[in-house]
Amino acid sequence: MESGAQWFDQWSADKEEARRSAAAPSWSPRVHDGSGGGGPAPRARRGERVCVCVDVIKPDRRDEWAAFVHDVLGPAGHLVDPDLMASIRFLEPSEANPDGSWTFLFIMDPYRDEAVYDDQHYLRRAYGDERARAYNELWEECHQVPQLVYEAEQSAW
Repeated sequence: MESGAQWFDQWSADKEEARRSAAAPSWSPRVHDGSGGGGPAPRARRGERVCVCVDVIKPDRRDEWAAFVHDVLGPAGHLVDPDLMASIRFLEPSEANPDGSWTFLFIMDPYRDEAVYDDQHYLRRAYGDERARAYNELWEECHQVPQLVYEAEQSAW
């Protein structure tokens, strides 16, 4: 089996070929708020839960990670569950951490108990088991530390 980086390289080549042949999706995969540009995204109300996932990415993997999220994971989520994607935001760092790593955030606002937030679920459904495994390897290779997950409740403020 090829490594996650090899799959990513092949995927990048496939994407460039699709772009040249005008087969790219009509919506922009570079949307940062997850709503697909379809209007205001929902936000938690007082008492509802919010989840923040913190991804610390290795210094030399920043661009690869951002491309993976925008061009692989995001489109998979939009394909499988566009309504859920409207409540997920992806924030990029404005500068590197002191050690050179990069901190990205996923915010699920509101967090929905019935929803599936496992990225592998979306990757498997959009790209199949083999590619999903390779993308999971890429996920692991890019992280400096495992993803941190924080849950909170929306206050009155």
